[in-house]
Amino acid sequence: MRGHDDSGPIFNCEKDNNDGNFRPLLRYRALRGDLTLKSNLMNSSGKSVYISPIIQNEIIQICGSLIQKDIVLKVNQSTFFTFLADETCDISRIEQMSLCVRYIDNGFIREDFLEFVPIYDASGKGMAYTIIREIGKLGLKMENLIGQGYDGASAMSGLYNGVQK
Repeated sequence: MRGHDDSGPIFNCEKDNNDGNFRPLLRYRALRGDLTLKSNLMNSSGKSVYISPIIQNEIIQICGSLIQKDIVLKVNQSTFFTFLADETCDISRIEQMSLCVRYIDNGFIREDFLEFVPIYDASGKGMAYTIIREIGKLGLKMENLIGQGYDGASAMSGLYNGVQK
């Protein structure tokens, strides 16, 4: 959504300027007949246009939260679900775990991503605690959890101290 340079005036900018997807979509809507949007973008002061990088990040977070709530609602309406987790180290060398769910929605199997969670204790016990905490925090019904899926890493599926029990 964000580009390399997404500040400054929204109109009359260089075409080579990489201002992401958000600003060009606003520009397109304004130039194709949304007169209220066009008036707001052209006549408002810089701080009251609400298209700054901070606002764009807030919009992304709000969209993510709404999607996550919708997924949790569907999972809780389903009879059972499976929790899928995979941990990795990102580019900034921070251990994180991706959390997904697999469930049935209207007769179709669905697999949906829920969130990334930072890992502070990469032991099996630490990751198990993180998963249980996140299931509760998300509002998923633990009594409906019937399966677990992992990538096979030793901390996840270890014979004695793994996450699976």
